[in-house]
Amino acid sequence: MSVDDLAYGLGKACGIVGIALLVLQCVLSSRLKALDRVLGLDRALLLHRGVGILALGLLFVHPLGLVVGSRDVSLLGFQVPWYIMVGKIALGLLLVSAALGICMGRVRIDYVWLRMGHGKLAGGVLLLGFLHGWMSGGKIQSFPLNVPYGVLFLSFLGIVSFRQWVKWRRPRLRVVSIQEQARDGFTLTLRSDGGTLPEFRAGQFGYFSFLAEGMPKEDHPFSMSSSPVRPETLSISFKVCGDYTKKMAGMKEGTLALWEGPLGRFCLPNEPNTPLLFLAGGVGITPIMSMLRYLNDTGDSRETILFYGCRKEEDLFFRKELEALSDPIRVHWVLSQSGPDWQGSAGHVTGKLISEQASRLLPRAHVYLCGPPAMTRDLILDLRSLGVDKRRLHVERFAL
Repeated sequence: MSVDDLAYGLGKACGIVGIALLVLQCVLSSRLKALDRVLGLDRALLLHRGVGILALGLLFVHPLGLVVGSRDVSLLGFQVPWYIMVGKIALGLLLVSAALGICMGRVRIDYVWLRMGHGKLAGGVLLLGFLHGWMSGGKIQSFPLNVPYGVLFLSFLGIVSFRQWVKWRRPRLRVVSIQEQARDGFTLTLRSDGGTLPEFRAGQFGYFSFLAEGMPKEDHPFSMSSSPVRPETLSISFKVCGDYTKKMAGMKEGTLALWEGPLGRFCLPNEPNTPLLFLAGGVGITPIMSMLRYLNDTGDSRETILFYGCRKEEDLFFRKELEALSDPIRVHWVLSQSGPDWQGSAGHVTGKLISEQASRLLPRAHVYLCGPPAMTRDLILDLRSLGVDKRRLHVERFAL
């Protein structure tokens, strides 16, 4: 085989594998409950990013390999057959979609519009990519290569259809009340709008879409803060940190909401006598509060310690309820900007503080961590150095 043949074959292979990886991207971002049970949605989304980078690289090698292999530089120009131009347009849209994905959460542009643009463009890229591959693929149109190519295309259509079906059958909820919990922090309580309230496990989350005037028709993830054994209502707690949550804070009672879930593996272990150690920062208390309420509601007697860190006293969520908890649940408060009358710990939740206050629990306890990215990163390292096995360390990442 000549170098030209090798380059041409590599270019073809990169195109096919790149398209296959883009279909995999759709699977990873489709919120499949089966995938969530195996990987966890946070890991699936992190894998989504890595696979996206790999797919982008392969699809750039694809035309370069064909140009080198055919020694036809005219393929890089615009005087090409329409189906090759379709491929170029698809590659350009893929770049834009990738850029929007990178910008989410990193630039001062509405997250909702970035996410919608990223997803819509990705779907267009796949449609154009399949058209380009079929019309210019040669052997792809013949058996046996047409079989896996057809399976990829049908898989893409199946995933899109599944997502539309899930959206169509989402449970409908109504806002019952909105309660201020902390500075810029609120709890929103919902009740089923007919039918039964969705079941969930303590610590899980769901995607909510609020059908209120002025709010984008886009769903956002929120952890449940209520106990799953209180079936009448479901609560989510949040901190105002953007336009969407600001509108949620001013939402009227009776507003209709659509719910998708439950999702997440940040749940209590199936080991009833194992002690629990909860580490929360800021609004990261939300899924942990669901677990604490569940433990309290069910009369669970295992030893439980919560370390809860915030900047100031007015930033503490659920303060009165947490203070009212009795043995076996103990709460250690930590403020990074404490006042002169503060009676709790000052500074941050650290491995040193945990070791001083809960060293005897560390060899056996299941540890649950949810907070800002910097806190999460530092505490994972501290807990590993304290000998906490990764199988007993459960992390919920709000910022991915």
